[in-house]
Amino acid sequence: MESKALFEREETQAWIEKLSVEIIEKMLSAPEKMADTVMIGIQNKGVRVARWLQKSIAEKIHVEIPLGTLDITMYRDDLGGKKMLPEIYESDIPFDIDGKFILLVDEISHTGRTVRAALDAITYFGRPKVIRFATLIDRGQHEFPIRPDFVGKELHVSSNEWLNMELTSDDQSVIRIEKR
Repeated sequence: MESKALFEREETQAWIEKLSVEIIEKMLSAPEKMADTVMIGIQNKGVRVARWLQKSIAEKIHVEIPLGTLDITMYRDDLGGKKMLPEIYESDIPFDIDGKFILLVDEISHTGRTVRAALDAITYFGRPKVIRFATLIDRGQHEFPIRPDFVGKELHVSSNEWLNMELTSDDQSVIRIEKR
C-alpha cells in the first residue's frame, strides 16, 4: 500500500484555530448557549481533536467547555460484517446531556456512517437540545445526508484513497493519504 504524508501538525493546528473561532462565533456567542454547551469526542482520534479544540476555545474566551468521550463501536451498521470485533474504547460522558447543546467532534468526516452511529449512541445518554458536528477534515463522498457544521479543511480524495490521522505520544499528528 502506497502512503504519503499530506499535512503535519502545523497545518492541523491552523485548522483547529479556524474551527475554534467559528465555533465561538456561531455556537458560543450567546451566554445561555455557552452555559449549556458540552463537547463530545468520538473515540479515539476525535477525542484528541476535541481536546485540541477545548484548549483553543479556552485560550480565546477563558471558558473550558466540558468534554466527554463516546465509543460508537456497538452502534456501527457494519459490525456484523467484520471478521474481528474492532477495539472498544470507553465512553465517558460525565455530565447530563438533556437539553444541552452538544458539539460532536471527529477527526475525519467521510460517509456519514460514524456520525449516524454517534447520534444513536448519544440518545442512549439522554435527549440533547441541539447537536452540531465539527471535523478536522471533511473528505466528502457522503453516503448519508449528514454534513459537518464546522470544518477545518475540505479535502476531496478519490474513492481508492484513504485518509488517516496518525498520532504520536507527544501530541503531534500527521495526516496521510493511502492508496488502496
